[in-house]
Amino acid sequence: MTDKKDIQKDIEQLQIVEQTLQTTMQQKQAFHAQLLEIDNALTEIGKAKEKVYKVVGPVMVLADKDQVKKDLESRKELLSVRADNLEKHESKLKDKFESLQKQVMESMKK
Repeated sequence: MTDKKDIQKDIEQLQIVEQTLQTTMQQKQAFHAQLLEIDNALTEIGKAKEKVYKVVGPVMVLADKDQVKKDLESRKELLSVRADNLEKHESKLKDKFESLQKQVMESMKK
């Protein structure tokens, strides 16, 4: 028979997993927003005929178009890898959450 302390520990662990899952989802969403911004920037750079400016702190400076494109593509690749890793982590957390949730529900029924 499961006692109240075990149930309470399971509930606390469930809450921690839920908070971690929410944080992971927020990070993933932020990465996807950054990826969208990079895609838009790459599109605009493709349209640019002459000068390209790069934001450095609070200032915009003239920059080499090819170098800016290369930098953005590199950043996009890095963010894509991170977003993929977060998606895998999110999937594992969802599975763990569902398992713990079932466990808590079964324990409470007893």
